[in-house]
Parts: sequence; structure tokens; C-alpha cells
Amino acid sequence: GETLAAMLGPTPVPQVPWADVLAVDLLGTLTFLQEPDAAGAVPPAATQEVVHSVRLHWGAAAQSYSFSQIPGIDSASSGHFAATLTAALPWPTAGLEIAVHPLDLKYGALLGFATEVWALVRTYGDGSDGLPAVDRYGPFIGSLMAGKACLQTSDCSSPGGTCQDCCAAWAANVALQVFDLTQDQVAAACTALVQQVPPFLRAPFTALDAATNSFAIGTQAPCAVTDANDDLDYDTLGTPGLPCAWDATWTWGSATFKPAATFTGMAK
Repeated sequence: GETLAAMLGPTPVPQVPWADVLAVDLLGTLTFLQEPDAAGAVPPAATQEVVHSVRLHWGAAAQSYSFSQIPGIDSASSGHFAATLTAALPWPTAGLEIAVHPLDLKYGALLGFATEVWALVRTYGDGSDGLPAVDRYGPFIGSLMAGKACLQTSDCSSPGGTCQDCCAAWAANVALQVFDLTQDQVAAACTALVQQVPPFLRAPFTALDAATNSFAIGTQAPCAVTDANDDLDYDTLGTPGLPCAWDATWTWGSATFKPAATFTGMAK
């Protein structure tokens, strides 16, 4: 996993003080539908890349999230690529080259989500105290209104969530002190905050994904693929100690950034 600081680079969003200790892994699959030809080539029509989840690390803690859980991404990212298998390295190892290709990865939304989840979890609670984790802006607002316990019975995370019990508890308290407001009015204001503030806070990140095909990726050099059990099928891409290096480029407007990125893989 790469650190968030290495993934952010000089992007037009604020750096955060803990970005150099948060590691980010992207989880996905590379599929090859046919064997390489005599020259070792596999065409894009016979390959597919699918990135479906992210795993966030903070020290010994780690948590995985499907892209369907991430605002602004919502579904797996995919692409097709040309590949070449070379025998330049001694058997049972060869080299796999993946040509640079577009991947419909919503990079800004991904970075925004990593920032949101870990900033809040590490600051306001990861659930280790027996209360719900505060890992989204909506639950954060709800916990400010009535404490973390109300999150156990309130939907403060989904786009249409009303944060019902948190807002009701806050409304009852405010209505006792401000006599010209009803509980329903205060609860409605609370729900509006829960629903409208999170998209506003995520906007600087999701705006970075406005251009299509703004993320491209390929290997920097041939990636070592190894037949680990001598069955004439390749089993691994790189190793944890010597991962393969991606040549990744993220473009927004007229600016480009090459985030640090490495990968390993195992055959399924």
C-alpha cells in the first residue's frame, strides 16, 4: 500500500497532517481470456482489469470498503489493456508488461473517502469504545448533535438518511431552550445538515474527477510472474518484498500527477 501523501502529491486539495501514515491498497483482478501469441502478446480485447475495493491501513488497523460504499464511485472501475509476456528472466520467472491504458478510476473521490473515513475514525472514534464508529461526515454531525450512542439507531450515512434519533434528541433539547421553535422545525434543520453538508465537504475531491479517462496506468518495467509450484502455470505477480511498479498518471485540467503505486497478485 502507498501512503495517502504519496497518492495526493501536488493536487489542489489540502494536505492533512496524518497523510504520511495512512496506507491505501486498491483491490481488483486482472483477467486474461487467451494465451499469449508467438510474440508473447495479448490484445486488449482479451484482457480486463477490474478494481472493486479499497483497503485503508492505519498502523495495525485496517478496513476494506467496496467501491459501492464510496460516494462518487458507487461501482467497480474497469479497463482493458495490451500485455506482453517476455521470457527474458530465467524460468520459472518471466516478465509481464502491461501497456499504459485508461482506467475509469474516480481518483478524487477515492482520496476524499480515505481522508473522510480516517480523519474521523482516528479523531472521533473507531468503535473500540463499544459505540458506533464515526467514519462519515453524516454520523459525525449526528454525534455532535446528540452523542455517539444515537448512531446505533439512526441512519446518518446514506444519501437519504434522516439521522432520525440523533436529530430527534437534539430537537427536543433545543426546543426546551428556544421557545419559538418546534421540535419538528429543529429536527428538519438537523436532517438538512446531515444530508447537505457531506456533499459540500466532498466536492473539492469529486470535482477532480470531472474529466473522463483522467487516470491511466501501466507497468513501469516487466513485472516478474512466477510459476511457484512447477505446474507450468504462472501463480504470482511480484512479491510482497519486491512488488511490481505501476506507471500511473492522473490528469486534472492541464495538470498531471504521477502517484506512487506498486502491486502484487496471485492466480485464482
